[in-house]
This record gives sequence, structure tokens and C-alpha cells, in this order.
Amino acid sequence: MRGTTIFFHCLRQVLGNAAMAMRISWWLVVVVVAAYAGMQALSADWVAYIQESVNSGIFEGSPPRGNTGAVLAYALVISIIIIWSFIVVAIAWHRYILLEEMPTGVVPYRKDYRVGGYLGNTLLIVLLSMLASMAIGVVVGMLVIPLAGGAGSGALFTITTIVGLIIGVIISVIYLRLSLVLPAVALDKRLGLGEAWSISRGFSMDIAVLAVWTVALQFGFNLLIGTLARMAVPDIGIILISLAYQWFHLILTISILSTLYGHIVEKRDVF
Repeated sequence: MRGTTIFFHCLRQVLGNAAMAMRISWWLVVVVVAAYAGMQALSADWVAYIQESVNSGIFEGSPPRGNTGAVLAYALVISIIIIWSFIVVAIAWHRYILLEEMPTGVVPYRKDYRVGGYLGNTLLIVLLSMLASMAIGVVVGMLVIPLAGGAGSGALFTITTIVGLIIGVIISVIYLRLSLVLPAVALDKRLGLGEAWSISRGFSMDIAVLAVWTVALQFGFNLLIGTLARMAVPDIGIILISLAYQWFHLILTISILSTLYGHIVEKRDVF
């Protein structure tokens, strides 16, 4: 299926152009590491609290006392810098993949980059995807909860896992179809959300297969991290591996959007 072809095409795209990807994005990695180090120096207690809350999925207990104003101000400033940096990297990588445009300078930023347009469309797509997720969740919950009422704990876990995966794939399809506008913004082309949705009609199954592959990749990484933790690998080693994976996943995601745009909008072949 084309979804599998697109996934492995993007993998080869990233691995075959790893040096260029690093040239475009190395400074983003530096920004993220420096931001973490700065927060650690400002308040190690806040870092531990946030990490524990993210791992558990809920903000439990009382936040650390002291430095609250400084931590919030620092978090706001560094978030703006990281978001701007991410968008610049995304635009530069879109343009390299689709236009073979070589980056220039230490930071590959140009005045004609539509950073604001990219951010605005991203926020709108995320909002629409969240609304769709809530709506689908409510409908599926109304259908599944009565059926799962008499199931045992094991069966209930299996049912909720399968339903969660299905909902995740559906939301991924919605997100990726709408996200065709992002490479268009990077190329300074006109493509609205409605047009992106319309032109990608007929590719939903291919995108769903692509989404399953990305979920499988994430599952494999989580399995690797769990195995390394059980092998008592030092935390610094796991952190470095996680950082490398997050960088790879970021570039792969941008490549997927670029390839979908090239295939669906520009009618390029994928092999």
C-alpha cells in the first residue's frame, strides 16, 4: 500500500540526508539542551515536578515553592524561542525536500519565511484535531461502554487499548490531511484547510497505514527504553538516546508532511 511505501520512503529520506538534516537543525538541539540546563539551574525542584507530572500524566501534589515568577517568565521566553526555532527548521527542511533549496547561515532563517502563518495554521490544525478527538471519543464511548460493561479486567484492557489505537489512527488521518497546508506555507503556496481536506480525499486509507507505521515506530522506541531501564543503563545514556530519537522523529514527521504534499498536491511519484 502507498502508506507503507511513503513511510519507508521518508525513512530513507531522513537517513540518506542525515548530514543535511543535522546541518539544518543542530542549533535547535542546542537550544533545547540549553533551555533544559537553564531550567535545571534556575530550579531543579520545578524540573523534577514537571518530569514526574508528565510521566504520570497528571499534575499531582503541590508545586515547589519559591522562584515561581522567575520559572514562569523563563518558561514563557524559552517556549517562544523553541517554537520559533522549530518552525524555522520545519520550513527549511520542507524547502530542502521539495525544492532542493540549500540552507545558508548557521541558523537557516530567511526574512521571507512565513513563521507566523506556519504557527497559526499549526495551532488551528491542532485545535480541529482535538475537537474531532473529543467528538469521536464521545461517540465511541457511548457505543463501547455498554458492550464492555460485563467484560473482565483483562478483556476490558484489551478493548480499551484497541479502541484507543483506532481513535488515534483516525485523529492522525485528520491531522495529516489538514497538515498539507504546512508545506504549502513553507513554499509560499496558497492552500486552505478546506482545499487540503478535499484534495486528500481518497488517500485516507494510505494515510491510516502510514499512521500505523509511525505508532509502531514509537512503540518500538518505548520498548527499547524500557529494556534499557531494566538493564540498569545510566540515566544519562537513556536521556541521550531519547534526545537522538526525538530529533529523528521530528525530522521524520516533517519529511512525512513534505512527502504527502509532494505526492498528493504536486502529484509526484513515491517509491
